[in-house]
Amino acid sequence: METSVTLPLERRLATFPGLLHTRSMSMHEISVVVLEFPYGQDAARHLPQVAAVLPPGSRVVAYDPLNLPVLSLAVHAQGEDSLRFRQLLEKEGLEAFRGVPGVERVSLFGPRTQLEVALRSQVAGAPLGKPDQLRLDPQQLEELERSLRDLPDLEELARRQWGERPFLEAVAVRQGPGHDSPRYRYNGHDAFEINIFQNARASSPALVSALRAQVRLLQKAHPELVIEEAYNNAHFVEVVQANVWLELLLAIGATGGVVWLFLGEVRGTLIALATIPAALALTLVSFVPLGLSLNSTSLIGLLLALGRLVDDTIIDLHAVASQRALGKGPCEAAVDGCSEVRPAVVSSTLVLALAILPLTWCGGLTQDMFVGILWPFLLSLGASLVVSLTLTPVLASLFYRGGGVGRRWENLYRGWLRTALGAGPLILGMALAASYLSWMMVPMIGSEMMPLADTGLLYVEMEGQPNSSTQETARLAAGVEEVLRRCPEVVGVSCEVGMDAQAAGLTGYDLGGPHSARMLVTLRDRNQRRRDLWAIADDVYARALHDVPGIRRLLLKEMGSDVMASAMTPVELVLSGPNLKRLSWLAEQTRDLGRQIRGLHMVSTSWSPGRAPRVLFRPPGGPGKVLGETRQGVRLVLQDGKPWPDDLAQIEHQDQQRSISVSGVLRRGGPGSMRLSMDLQMASQSQLPYPAGYRAVQRGEMLAMMDSFDRLLTGLMVAIGLIYGSLVLWFRDWRLPLVLLLTIPLELAGVLTALVLTGQTFSSVFLLGLVVLHGMDMTAGILLLDRVEGLRRSGLTAREALLEGAPQRVRPILMTVAITLAVMLPLALFPRTGMDAYAPLATVIVGGLSVSALLTLFVIPALYSLLFTRSGIPGLANAWREGEGEC
Repeated sequence: METSVTLPLERRLATFPGLLHTRSMSMHEISVVVLEFPYGQDAARHLPQVAAVLPPGSRVVAYDPLNLPVLSLAVHAQGEDSLRFRQLLEKEGLEAFRGVPGVERVSLFGPRTQLEVALRSQVAGAPLGKPDQLRLDPQQLEELERSLRDLPDLEELARRQWGERPFLEAVAVRQGPGHDSPRYRYNGHDAFEINIFQNARASSPALVSALRAQVRLLQKAHPELVIEEAYNNAHFVEVVQANVWLELLLAIGATGGVVWLFLGEVRGTLIALATIPAALALTLVSFVPLGLSLNSTSLIGLLLALGRLVDDTIIDLHAVASQRALGKGPCEAAVDGCSEVRPAVVSSTLVLALAILPLTWCGGLTQDMFVGILWPFLLSLGASLVVSLTLTPVLASLFYRGGGVGRRWENLYRGWLRTALGAGPLILGMALAASYLSWMMVPMIGSEMMPLADTGLLYVEMEGQPNSSTQETARLAAGVEEVLRRCPEVVGVSCEVGMDAQAAGLTGYDLGGPHSARMLVTLRDRNQRRRDLWAIADDVYARALHDVPGIRRLLLKEMGSDVMASAMTPVELVLSGPNLKRLSWLAEQTRDLGRQIRGLHMVSTSWSPGRAPRVLFRPPGGPGKVLGETRQGVRLVLQDGKPWPDDLAQIEHQDQQRSISVSGVLRRGGPGSMRLSMDLQMASQSQLPYPAGYRAVQRGEMLAMMDSFDRLLTGLMVAIGLIYGSLVLWFRDWRLPLVLLLTIPLELAGVLTALVLTGQTFSSVFLLGLVVLHGMDMTAGILLLDRVEGLRRSGLTAREALLEGAPQRVRPILMTVAITLAVMLPLALFPRTGMDAYAPLATVIVGGLSVSALLTLFVIPALYSLLFTRSGIPGLANAWREGEGEC
């Protein structure tokens, strides 16, 4: 199969434009070739060209590594014939679900019926010929195959002839579940599996609700059917949404507490809280024209933006309170106060939006993952600004009295600031030293594509020995399933054995042969169990290898909470070379080296060049040997004959070269996938002799991670450039934006310290948090420098303006930082189910803002006093201050 089918096909397909990699598996009677194109490219447009070069009898199917079913149903019926049962499901069950709006495709997994024909070595004592002679006579074999082609049913066998004898006298015939057809089990009993996939625009909870209605109709029409939900992705989505809503409510409560603590006034607190639902409502209304939906990712975006929803209002209220303290009336104070801070509010919103905007078009898998978070965040910024421009001044003029505004915060900070300005070089030196020391912690932090998340779903991949039949693999899978079901945390075990070569589509977890099995394990929610997902996985791994002999490979991994967490093996080293024996030795030695690496778990090879016999079932009366297979799935078996030469169970290719992968998984709190991948490659290449023509390359998460990091870092650089350019235009001074941007490297001290203390890693989520953090940091600095520049234009020196203006902004700066910290701390330290993958985003913001508050209040004034010694140049911000409004 490898030399006659797979290799020629790979050579023809390798010429397709834009093709990144080819991957193939050659098994007995099956060749699977996977074409990998750049993410985001429409691979469907290549389908006609691919189909044109395939040999007769081949098929092109959709292959999406990330598209898992939204709902999997386990269907069985007591005493039903498998042939009739499958026909019923194909005719009525699948069609019922295909008609539901939002369904992309439906597939059926389970036993397929097969006609098995066993040749007798003799009939009534008369020999039919020696088995080995029959095997060596292809003409006689072809004659038998031709006689079986297009056979409508078993009754026609009675009219067929084998030489001079009636056909049924020469063969033993059985029709039933195929000996190598796929098998499916759910919670210990045999069944069929119906997998339902949703299209990109469908809502999981709504679609599952509609599918459940179809299940009830199907059960009503066929009461003998027992239908159970083996996997429900909507349940996880509902759990995540419930947790995010809870976090939002808690965050709103924390926001109210922080506002009351700083303002010390009930009316101001109620005004600030009133702007939250107004801004949220305006944000949700803007979802409609953009085609956005309220899902787990958009809710994360709203949670991230919650602090910003009240920041503008807080700044306005503080300014209004200051005007009321001067004796102005409610209306006049509202107009003057809001007008005073309006340039800072608008510019800070613009800067934060410019920081986020480049990520919305960064492309690739990164954009697909984060766009659901970023657009709600951007829309929330716009909604907050609109509310600040309209609703806040009205509420302030009607209800706010400005009570509780004292000078304690300002006077305390003014004394500290005077000391800091007197020791400006010392302050800057201390900041630089802290930044340098924090960079020393970088080697202590790992790197990975996405943070590990305990989603309550385990994916299990098991392989038997290369010579395992489907029956033997099913026995091994049943043993692993029993170990899983003994765990009190396990709710359901959905198990697929073998491979359905006639499937209409494949996911990244479907590829396998008759010696492989895949399981999807549903656990209780995390707050209902004592052990986390990884402790359960390690326990099952150890017990299964001990209790179930014959397992060659076993892998248990968390199901990702996001598309970018869907790699089955985050650490993967692909070894390639021409000689299978040498390649197998290198892979096995690399596997043994990998098992010695701290933090790398469940290390195994993707396949072993063992040999699989052609005996795939044993008919009554003796062993059977497969002779061939007709186009209609009729299998010919030689009974009581000599064994045929065994064949290799499986051969893999990467980019047209024979290859074996060595892979493993990692654990939360341990080294990241990048470090483990590098350690595995270094150990293999430094300790093993690689002959000419053999090499080892990294796969797994490495390629996607490097692409993601590159796109996010590029977006960060673009954002910094846009921020600097906009601030130069706003202030009409190149030095003021420089003061703000010079603090970016310094704030990393808090970020890196927070990562080390929480045991988190560099990841794509970390970089997203870094981009958001930089935008947030700029807003506080703009608020402070805008006031200082206004005082300098009135004739004060730089030092005088700092001592007068900076204290006037200390309270709104501290309030905005405190609110963001109150919102993000629970997510950083105590993430709920489905949200722990985003914990590094919150950790970056918490650690960075904690340090940036000190930078804004002390380091920025020190830099400012050193760089500016005369009055600033009037900028665009003056346009906002021309004239005073009337109420």
